[in-house]
Amino acid sequence: MLKYCYNLSDERVVERWTTDPYFQYFAGEATFQWGQPCAASDLVHFRHRIGEQGIEKLFALSIALHGDKLKKAKELIVDTTVQEKNITFPTDAKLYKKVIAKCNRIAKSFGVQRLHYAQRYGHLPRHAKKAKKALKKLRTLARRQVRDLQRQLAKSAKQELYAPVLQTMERIVSQQRGDKNKVYSLHAPETSCIAKGKAHKKYEFGSKVSVASLSSSNVVVGIVNSSGNPHDSKTLAPTLDQVKQWTGRNYKRVLVDKGYRGHAHLGDTEVIMPGKKRHGSTYALRKHKRLCKRRSAIEAVISHLKKRSQDGKKLSQG
Repeated sequence: MLKYCYNLSDERVVERWTTDPYFQYFAGEATFQWGQPCAASDLVHFRHRIGEQGIEKLFALSIALHGDKLKKAKELIVDTTVQEKNITFPTDAKLYKKVIAKCNRIAKSFGVQRLHYAQRYGHLPRHAKKAKKALKKLRTLARRQVRDLQRQLAKSAKQELYAPVLQTMERIVSQQRGDKNKVYSLHAPETSCIAKGKAHKKYEFGSKVSVASLSSSNVVVGIVNSSGNPHDSKTLAPTLDQVKQWTGRNYKRVLVDKGYRGHAHLGDTEVIMPGKKRHGSTYALRKHKRLCKRRSAIEAVISHLKKRSQDGKKLSQG
């Protein structure tokens, strides 16, 4: 928590903990400690070891701290965003080179030296033909190395160990431009290409995340990560189920945008979206308009969550 609240790296948060008594008191120390609480690398191991179940327990604990707000709230706000993966912009040449490099690393463990081809043309228009030819040759070499490595591992006991990686590399070297469910990253094959209609960023590479917060207090009570690129309306039911699981109650209304059209009610929960209700009394129309305006409050919450995540990526890259 201290690391992300103050936007510190693993090394800096451990170093500051040894000199800041407020950090130590927050961590539960009764007297000032002169040594480091742990090695900086232990924080990395902790994040890997805690896993998805550990994160869910911590999230459920943070929700339980707002018991009074959970009881008073009557509406939820739900919206989706794209959680971008920590990858470079995917191009065919980058993927082919990574496939060749990965084949080299796997083959090196067997004592077989492979060819590494990384010829590059063409950031200039007059080299466009050469760049196209080099890309085609690079793809041929990547295919050749994947097939050769598959034959080498077929005789080894480590075939099952490298089977998922080889399957991913096989998909990369065989996929075409117009294919669906393409692979955009070798180390994160679950990455999807998602277009959210942003003027400054036409495509984002990551996974679709649904965020639910309380309308009255903006407390986040649900986060669902969906594989692929499902329609927003398909993510609403799993999000409400998760909110019920962690808060123990159903809410009367859920405020969404027009991307969730197709739902009027989900169980006992009424779905409120702009432009849906065109009849009723003046009071009902004003109330509906007020609720639709309140829906935009989740945009700031999502922006805050994504900014913290991007800061963590920059620190890990640094």
